[in-house]
Amino acid sequence: MIASPCEWVDLPQSYMEPILVKYVTGYGFQVRFSTELVGVKREAGGRFLCTLRDDITRAEYQVRAKYVFGADGGRSKVARDLDFPFTESPSLGRAINVLLRADLDHLMASGVRQAQLHTVVQANSQTKLGRFGGAPIMRLIRPWTQWLLVCMAPPVAGPKGPFDGLTPQSPELLDYVRELIGDDSVHVDIERVDPWVLRDVVAERCSS
Repeated sequence: MIASPCEWVDLPQSYMEPILVKYVTGYGFQVRFSTELVGVKREAGGRFLCTLRDDITRAEYQVRAKYVFGADGGRSKVARDLDFPFTESPSLGRAINVLLRADLDHLMASGVRQAQLHTVVQANSQTKLGRFGGAPIMRLIRPWTQWLLVCMAPPVAGPKGPFDGLTPQSPELLDYVRELIGDDSVHVDIERVDPWVLRDVVAERCSS
């Protein structure tokens, strides 16, 4: 706080995005949900022709735009369609996001902590950690009851990853979370699980 130019705030994406959407729509911007970018082409004169699909009706339509932004990483549809060059390395492994509810107020020093990103290491764990990794990250969403658990595992041979088949009801996942917390009296409710792949992908340029 001493070196910060502004007051400290922790605002996760799930709470920040509704604030941003409310703000921009109040200034006349149109925001479309359940819409997929199917393709984008550069036209003469520098504009872009975008083909969009409504994921509810499955209807496709086209929009011309002065600017197109691809804020979706190395698999960006915008960047790929407009032939942005990428430097790619082999996969670094698999990961999974686990959104859960667990009241950990009694473990958080009366809520005075300022750092809300925790690496959890259980040196004496009895769980077979190979599937979930030995040092997951607990990311605070809401003090101190909602958390995002990020587990990472090294690459494995074959098409299936270490987290394939896991659901919020998987007993091994519930047991793993309880063991990480270290307090069997805490009720754990897993809301969703989202597997993903760790990639080393860098765009050689970021604008055109």
